[in-house]
Amino acid sequence: MATRIARGVLIGLLIAAHASIASAEVSDKAATIPQHWLLAIPLAAVLFLVARFRWRLGALLAVVPALVLWASYDLTFDGHVGSALLHEQGWPYFASLWGSDLLLLAALVLGIHRGWQRGSTAHGRPPEVTLPS
Repeated sequence: MATRIARGVLIGLLIAAHASIASAEVSDKAATIPQHWLLAIPLAAVLFLVARFRWRLGALLAVVPALVLWASYDLTFDGHVGSALLHEQGWPYFASLWGSDLLLLAALVLGIHRGWQRGSTAHGRPPEVTLPS
């Protein structure tokens, strides 16, 4: 009887000491596809409007999409979480993740471009046009 208990404890310790990979669901801890877009669309609008208003402020706010892209890169190429998300959610999850991030970047670049154009035309006034006589 004592040898059975000792053998059971020894087997239990060996199982507990053996390194194993936990296979829990990762998807319930990560943002969903609609959450990507519910965050990206309003944030892209704000970035566009601020950058269009003052292009220099937009250039300062370039840190926001840079950090978001960095976090997406880190999530995508993480050996454990990224591969688990790819297995559970598939490629549409990452297409949505990168698409929403690129929307932020495109809105900021377009806003800076429009703000630059607006600022270069005599501080918001259209250039004077003279007609030939």
